[in-house]
Amino acid sequence: MLKFVNIIFVTLFAVLSSGCLDKLDTPALEKQSTLLRNAININNLSLLADASSIPFIVTKQEWETADDGYGFVLGKKSTLLASNAKELNDVLKILEPIKIEGEEPIKQQFTISDFTEEFNSIDEHWKSLDIIVFLRGQSDVEHIVILGFDKESLKLRAIYFN
Repeated sequence: MLKFVNIIFVTLFAVLSSGCLDKLDTPALEKQSTLLRNAININNLSLLADASSIPFIVTKQEWETADDGYGFVLGKKSTLLASNAKELNDVLKILEPIKIEGEEPIKQQFTISDFTEEFNSIDEHWKSLDIIVFLRGQSDVEHIVILGFDKESLKLRAIYFN
């Protein structure tokens, strides 16, 4: 029985530590996303570029009046893709007028399936990313910014906003 104690201990340690490792990623990701939220708000595009990896995608989606005239629906979508550092700097300029109201990300785990309409036609860029969502503000509609992070490096790979 004593010879199995080591095996049980190692197995138990592996199970417990793997759960802890998953939880360590979330605070690091939240910290990184809050730093980048601040960079967006003060137009620090060089910090955004340094925290990003290529290929990089930014999607801006407009709101439009619903066909029945009541309320709003997601409208025209503009997507920019950067394949090198020069293109990345150019693509990030689309964020200059953007301000994010929420100081922290929404405390909810999101997946790509939560944003099927928003990611329609660009979902291949988001499939392998961790998603962090910020509220941008509200007027007639609720505006959001979604940051997509590489799971391994925690580098920013995609931004969606409406």
